[in-house]
Amino acid sequence: MKETINANIGSVAFTVDLDAYRLLKEYLDDVRSRLSANVQETMDDIERRFAEIFHERIASPMQVVTADMVRAAIERMGQPSDFGEQHAPAATPRPMLRRSRRDRSIAGICGGLAEFFGTDPTLVRIVTLLLILFALGLHHPMDHHSRGPRTEIHDNRQKTITTWQPTNENSTARATAS
Repeated sequence: MKETINANIGSVAFTVDLDAYRLLKEYLDDVRSRLSANVQETMDDIERRFAEIFHERIASPMQVVTADMVRAAIERMGQPSDFGEQHAPAATPRPMLRRSRRDRSIAGICGGLAEFFGTDPTLVRIVTLLLILFALGLHHPMDHHSRGPRTEIHDNRQKTITTWQPTNENSTARATAS
């Protein structure tokens, strides 16, 4: 039993077995890499020609395009080398730093960082968690070197002593602070 997929070849829908699809995709990608000008227009023409060849061989719409049919169509179309020399692939653009749309545990930020750096998102999440814990300065509860704000306020209080002393005969009192 083989897997089949629905593929649109030259604007016509076909049911293609998976091996045939891979073979046809490799052929078309190879041809595309050899073309220099009007790539899309030429590729559309090539796909339409493949669709015509498959229609000649398929009697009913329920019939599946097989790898043998693709090989026969490739023989009629010619080898990719007939389309010219293979051009060097264009420089791949540098990936952009974006939030991930697929791996979104926490808004896709760690997933986006993992995609950008080409690493596992779980590893990025663990490193992020460790950085947050160290940044917050979470200490062991038995740490005696840190003093809380209450201790500092208590140590900085100044005590004021007030005494009353009589100054004259009317016994008026005057407060003095020491």
